[in-house]
Amino acid sequence: MSKDSLKALVVHLKANQTIKEAIQKDMIKHKLSMSEFMVLELLYHKGPQTIQTIAKKVLLTSGSMTYVINQLEKKNYVSRERSEVDLRVFNVRLSSTGKELMDSVFIEHEQMIENMFSPLSKQQIEQWVELNKIIGINLEKKK
Repeated sequence: MSKDSLKALVVHLKANQTIKEAIQKDMIKHKLSMSEFMVLELLYHKGPQTIQTIAKKVLLTSGSMTYVINQLEKKNYVSRERSEVDLRVFNVRLSSTGKELMDSVFIEHEQMIENMFSPLSKQQIEQWVELNKIIGINLEKKK
């Protein structure tokens, strides 16, 4: 491994950890885990989803997903409904309480993300996204 590659990895991991910590700190204010917020955000923007789809999009195992959905149901933020098309499948939807929460929380969350990336120009952000995609695609091909 070249020193440049090692440095890139270390800087990426440190930045990733710092970003995660900032997001977790923001979520704690709203009594949500990061996983809970990711599920709520997906449902807020994409509408009802199957549990399998949610798990795939937020990168959680099915066991973890079940736990997160259960927690969100206890907080009355989501509901589960059996699919009319396939009775084995459940759709998860944002409740009115969950929508109200996301209506109030998401603007603040979006501003926090804007502030996080504010040192970068639009072009730098686009480049950062593209570089991360290239690395991700390369690793996916090697699986």
